[in-house]
Amino acid sequence: MYRPVPYEMPEYFCTRCNANLELQKGFSPDLSSWVCRACGMMLTNPEEAAFDTTDDVVWICDGCGGCLNVQSGFEEWYLNRSTDENEDTLGEGDISDKERVRNWICTECGFENRICAGEIYLNDDSYRLEQLNPTKGMREEDILALSCYQEIDCLDERRKVLLVHDPESGKVFVEKILDTYDISVYRKLMDHPVSGMPRIIKLFEGERHLVIIEEYISGVTLEDMIGQAAGRNVPVFDENTAVGIMCGLCDIVSSLHAMDPPIIHRDIKPSNIIIDFDGKGRKNSEEDRDGAGLVVYLLDMDAAKFFKEHENRDTVLLGTREYAAPEQYGFGASSVRTDIYALGVLFDELLTGRQPGNDAGTKSGAGCGKYAGIVEKCTMIDPGDRYASVEELKAEVERVAAMQFH
Repeated sequence: MYRPVPYEMPEYFCTRCNANLELQKGFSPDLSSWVCRACGMMLTNPEEAAFDTTDDVVWICDGCGGCLNVQSGFEEWYLNRSTDENEDTLGEGDISDKERVRNWICTECGFENRICAGEIYLNDDSYRLEQLNPTKGMREEDILALSCYQEIDCLDERRKVLLVHDPESGKVFVEKILDTYDISVYRKLMDHPVSGMPRIIKLFEGERHLVIIEEYISGVTLEDMIGQAAGRNVPVFDENTAVGIMCGLCDIVSSLHAMDPPIIHRDIKPSNIIIDFDGKGRKNSEEDRDGAGLVVYLLDMDAAKFFKEHENRDTVLLGTREYAAPEQYGFGASSVRTDIYALGVLFDELLTGRQPGNDAGTKSGAGCGKYAGIVEKCTMIDPGDRYASVEELKAEVERVAAMQFH
């Protein structure tokens, strides 16, 4: 069903892939149902929809979340509860109706669903609670290993991010629970850590969720720093610091883009950036750079994906509106230039203190001084008009920074 997200503006997201439904042409919250254009899932609106079914039980596909009751032939098949070729044998002797297990292949997604009258949820809340359980479908040994991490604090309740302690090592980690993810991206980063990003320690995958244990990096987010000057349109940092942050981010993103295939972050924004001014951000590492000065960290790979050369458009529309490139709205496929767009928006914000989206009539790069041309090129509508790589972008930033204006 449609899931309202508690942002400043009411938005509707697909419950399977988290795509922003409001960005999809033709969508309206008043519709009784909607097929997500990103993943193809059939979504139903409980406030508008009424299932035409003679049974008092609504069966939901475990694969796509669609209603099985409305699928052709399901009700006749379900009401005829006699043993058939699709029935699982539970044991010798007579089998009660509630013990009988049968399988129905969803006509929407092809998923083979287990149908058992003895496994019915008594109410909608029970069903939702079960679906939110991150360990559902997880291997017993993984559940046991995950249970060893003791919760210390909740860092972000909405995004399900916890601070946890490992009694065996005595170290502190971050535990994240994701319902939209590409596990292959996290496996790649686990095997090939990127300097300037939290190290992936362990991955636990269940039926619908991925639980990540990753390195804890302390510091202040760029969002919190910028928030101190919110509404005043004045830069929080001097020009040299802004350039240092920009170049640090370029180095991190360059490492992502150098992967084979390249990893596109797709969500570079202030809340995903930590600024560490004393080099002590890595609490569990022997590589703490005490006195190293400003160190930049890039977090949150939830929206990340591998670059696909021949892809015409993104299959899942993710990102943050103010920093998302046009191709993230369905006008093309994400590439390395998608991250360059976000870096340009961020550089504008660092230099001017102007939050993106607040001054719709202001030209990109206005007020950025000698860096105006860089910001403007980064944020061109056509990806082909932007910098071809973050290495090229960083070189241009450093070249302009060295220029003397009189």
